Amino acid sequence: MLPLDGFRILDLTRFLSGPYCTMVLAEFGADVVKVEQPVSGDDSRRLAPKVNGESYPFAMPNRSKRSVSLDLRANRGRDAFLRLAAEADLVIENFRPGVVKRLGIDYETLKRGNEDLIYCSISGFGQTGPYRDRPGFDIMAQGTAGFLRMTGHPDGRPTKVGIAINDIAAGVTAVYSIFAAELVRAKTGRGQHLDISLVDAGLAWTVWESGAYFGGGETPEPTGTRHRRSTPYQAYRTINGYVTIGANNDRLWERFVTRVVDKPEWLTDERFATLPDRMAHIDQLEAEIEAITATKTTDEWVEILDKAGVPGGHVLTYEEALRDPHIQSRGMIVDLDHPIIGAMKTIAPPTRFSGLDVKVRGPAPWLGQHTTEVLGEAGFSKDEIDALYADGIAFDAHPELHPASVGKIGTNDRAPRIGARLMSDDLVVERDGAVATVVLNRPNSHNAITLEMYKAIPALFATLDSDESVKVVVIRGAGTTAFASGADISEFEEVRGNAKDAKSYNQCVAAAEHAIENVTKPTIALIHGYCIGGGCGLALSADLRFGDDRTRMAITPAKLGLVYSLESTKRLVDLVGPARTKWILMSGQQIGAEQAHRLGLLDDVAPVEDLDELTYDFAKLLTTRAQFSVRAAKQIVGRILSGQVEDDEDTIKLRNTSFDTEDYAEGVRAFLEKRTPRFR
Repeated sequence: MLPLDGFRILDLTRFLSGPYCTMVLAEFGADVVKVEQPVSGDDSRRLAPKVNGESYPFAMPNRSKRSVSLDLRANRGRDAFLRLAAEADLVIENFRPGVVKRLGIDYETLKRGNEDLIYCSISGFGQTGPYRDRPGFDIMAQGTAGFLRMTGHPDGRPTKVGIAINDIAAGVTAVYSIFAAELVRAKTGRGQHLDISLVDAGLAWTVWESGAYFGGGETPEPTGTRHRRSTPYQAYRTINGYVTIGANNDRLWERFVTRVVDKPEWLTDERFATLPDRMAHIDQLEAEIEAITATKTTDEWVEILDKAGVPGGHVLTYEEALRDPHIQSRGMIVDLDHPIIGAMKTIAPPTRFSGLDVKVRGPAPWLGQHTTEVLGEAGFSKDEIDALYADGIAFDAHPELHPASVGKIGTNDRAPRIGARLMSDDLVVERDGAVATVVLNRPNSHNAITLEMYKAIPALFATLDSDESVKVVVIRGAGTTAFASGADISEFEEVRGNAKDAKSYNQCVAAAEHAIENVTKPTIALIHGYCIGGGCGLALSADLRFGDDRTRMAITPAKLGLVYSLESTKRLVDLVGPARTKWILMSGQQIGAEQAHRLGLLDDVAPVEDLDELTYDFAKLLTTRAQFSVRAAKQIVGRILSGQVEDDEDTIKLRNTSFDTEDYAEGVRAFLEKRTPRFR
């Protein structure tokens, strides 16, 4: 459960301030429907670099959302929007003041059809005041708020903050303001209009600067990396770069001079003895410190500072920051699969909740990707939707990319379907021609399998099995870190805390494994990284397993005080034999990719960057073969594994029936005509 589950947002915003806000809200559970102009869409879709025609920068703040494309300037487009707005909890826009009024979608108009609507307006200068009608981007807001005159080095040109600070400030302000408005609405039943400006949001962050100005008339000037109220607190030059030092109180100052730079005499030096003294002689102090810091490398100084208990650190480039092992260990970089861009990366939500699964819910949509879907949810008939498309009022940039529907997975009726796929919170189905892929979609939990996922798998695989357009099913984990790290142990106390609950849980696990094993079509487990415990159980239920060269497999009941089921154990015995099965189960040790291949747990291994190509090339190869023969081979091998060693009436009938199939006729024709067969 997420705090905004069931909260519907119509997002009219563009560029960064509003999209950043709605990205955060989407990852707190809101169903964000981004409403864009046909053909062009959000202006930030033009930003380079582009991959396969899609803007990579646009994809960053617009992930986890759906896209509807409507021409709001046309009466029917506006009317369609009004129908959507009647069921919305929040409408958010960042047009110049007056635009939404002219379009007929302003707060006063919308609340007539939705009395408890929350409506948020973000603009450069706000909805009131002498500058309200000015266009305002981040740099104008930085200039108006004084940021350009307080950033950079003394005597330098006005300098912009390195990121779009006022845009982000406005987006963050909108997030907490919307949460506050929703709390009020929950208590009173009343919505309201929120007026947020980039200038106001930035000014609200000038905490020390406003204190110095109101208290002493001091206007903040550019200070480079220096702090305006304390020193030493800046970046200092080293042999190979810079080091940051923050000895900004008397206790840290004493440690710094005695344990870091070995200058205890500075404690009584009249230039540096007190903080006011140090601030009055800050240029001299910087020169004295840099004369020392310039004698060692940054790494050496960071180690010395850490040992002394004085805050300090590296001054990294952005590329170095993203590669930093601490950033990597915090999971701040997330892998996604975009339906057009392909494999891509984004920055993760920054908060780690102990009780909420806040994560990136999917890639950014292509323009109009969900137009038909959202209009259908609002009660539009197929004829009405087709007419809107025909008249250019509704738009979908890539109708050819929509997968064949296999039904919505999971229990959340409003779970967004993001990308060229259908999505629930934790299970995703992707389609590429005749190949369907089931994705265990909990990358922030290494795709650990919940009870609800186990419960959903049988119906999902039954649906895929009955869909004749599907010829091969691939099962994989989201991203490249793990197929699945096992069952979600965090819920064990709740869902299998006693023998009765454990029995029910184990039945759900067995049903999921049976569902994968008993699909009549070929199934392939695509295994990136870790495949542990319950994840291994699902993978072993597939017909084939392809892993990357970092794959680690393990079955761990002996580490948890559990007993592996007989059926699951039999699958393992069938693959590796009884002695190796005992070794695997008794030790619980992780098995690397090469050893797993030798044992027979993996059927093929490829470098991590090549595994997807290997797997899907093979899956597509299977789709070109005679499907009656492919499925019969699976059925007969299954009978052999069940103990049958001689043909019976059923297997004889199966073989004889093949001569009556169109596949056989096409195979013979193709052989005689010396061409590749074209099986259906």
